[in-house]
Amino acid sequence: MGGSRKRAKPAGARGRRKTGERGVEASRQANRKASGSSSFREALQAVERFLDASGRPAAVIGGVAVIAYGFARSTVDIDASVAIEPDELRWLLEVAHKQGLVERVADAEAFARENLVLLLEHRGSRTPVDISLALQPFEVEALAAATTVLFGGVRIRVPRLSDLVVYKMVAGRPQDLRDVEVLLSAKAEIDLPAIEGRLAEFDSILETDRCGLFRTLLAKVMRPG
Repeated sequence: MGGSRKRAKPAGARGRRKTGERGVEASRQANRKASGSSSFREALQAVERFLDASGRPAAVIGGVAVIAYGFARSTVDIDASVAIEPDELRWLLEVAHKQGLVERVADAEAFARENLVLLLEHRGSRTPVDISLALQPFEVEALAAATTVLFGGVRIRVPRLSDLVVYKMVAGRPQDLRDVEVLLSAKAEIDLPAIEGRLAEFDSILETDRCGLFRTLLAKVMRPG
């Protein structure tokens, strides 16, 4: 990790666990509710075209990805990640412009070089779009393994559930931790050893205890009642 970078990155016990009983209909209802705005769908389509055009491992992350797993959650922006180096930012901006995604801050390229996130918006709908630059091995692997789902009629790529949990634990904001709790209750198989292994690597780099926090959240979800 470079000393000048501000955005922290992670560096894969228990066995695999199947969680919860949320079904297909719950997923459909959450998707319909979140994607009810035609302008939001247009923005999401533009982002997906942009990710395709980049030709790099990429996926939609953030609140949209959580909703795609079947949970009703409010979101007004779109977060995505692309495996790309900072010196390719100018080219990436050209790709974004062709899909109607434009800078929403002054000198977005310089900001992205410093903070590893490109602040854009969809020109037509003014929907905020944050594009994170994936540099670390975990991120690149997670993006390469992303799965395609249908979100409000739009096909998007999202990280596997276990990888999305790691993303959320690393971000560590209150909303991210709430997202982890609901993701752990999904009707899906979660690779707990992989999650704890990744978080342990992250903890060793930044001297945090995300792994311990994850175990606390997992215990809370598993607690009867």
